[in-house]
This record gives sequence, structure tokens and C-alpha cells, in this order.
Amino acid sequence: QVPWHEKYSYVEDHFARVGTALTRGKPLVRVGVIHPVESYWLHWGPGEHTRLTRNQMDENFQRFINWMLLGTVDFDYICEANLPTQCAVEGAPLNVGEMNYTTVIVPCCETIRSSTLDKLEAYVAAGGRLIFAGDVPTLVDAVPSDRAARLAQKSICIPFEKRAILE
Repeated sequence: QVPWHEKYSYVEDHFARVGTALTRGKPLVRVGVIHPVESYWLHWGPGEHTRLTRNQMDENFQRFINWMLLGTVDFDYICEANLPTQCAVEGAPLNVGEMNYTTVIVPCCETIRSSTLDKLEAYVAAGGRLIFAGDVPTLVDAVPSDRAARLAQKSICIPFEKRAILE
């Protein structure tokens, strides 16, 4: 019933090739990013008190994603809740599940889990490349602590800016 039925093979062959390419091999992602959602949760509450902070955090999150994707940097988010069970081996590169990250970025977080810091401290001690982009967390498990600041002294600290992150 459609006049282009003879041309279907062009489209279908294309998608068959794309499907074949996407299901073969193993992804090679070298950059892991600590997901900042727990810092966002700190500010969950009545909108009149926390909306502006949450909006700013969401804008920063969206900008970071766009900078990385449009800068063609392939990366994975690392979930702090799952990290202890997915990262059994200590060292550099940071092995999380099937991925081996040679660079880990902590973007603008206020809080970080102590279990995440345990892994990141071991990673840096083994020669891993850890980058704090923007503010270094001042809270560990949502409690004031200088532990992340001490780790940042042994790591790379850059401003939360597109150029600095992509370089």
C-alpha cells in the first residue's frame, strides 16, 4: 500500500548494521564521574527554602553533562551506593564492574560517602588520576569533615569551568 515499499531495504539494512555494531565488542570508557545526587538530597525540602539551591545544582549538573558529551569525552557515572560492592579491587585504574577508569572526576559535591573516599584514597595512593572540579566536599556522610580536602591536596583541583574540565 505504500509507494516506497521497494526502498524499505535501504532503511532496514542501515538499522541492521547499526544494531550489529552496537552489540559487538566491549565499551572502553576511561573516565568515571562520581554522581553528585547525594549533595542534591541535602537540599531536599520545602521549595521556598531550597528551590534556588537545587536549581543551581541541577544547572551545574546539566552543564557538566553537556560539556563532557559535546566535548566528546566518554564517561560513566559512578553510583556511590553501589561502589563498595562493584569495586572489589583497590588500585589504579579504578575497577568498577567491567570498567577500568584511569581518571575519576568529583564534580561540585557538598557531601561524599566515607566508603567512596576509602576507594578514592586507595586509587590515588596507587597512582590514579583524581580530579576535583569545583568545590571540594566539606561533608563526609553528611557530617562536617576535612577528609575530602586532605585527599584533594593529593589530587588535581580545577575550577568548575568547561575549558578546565575538557583540558
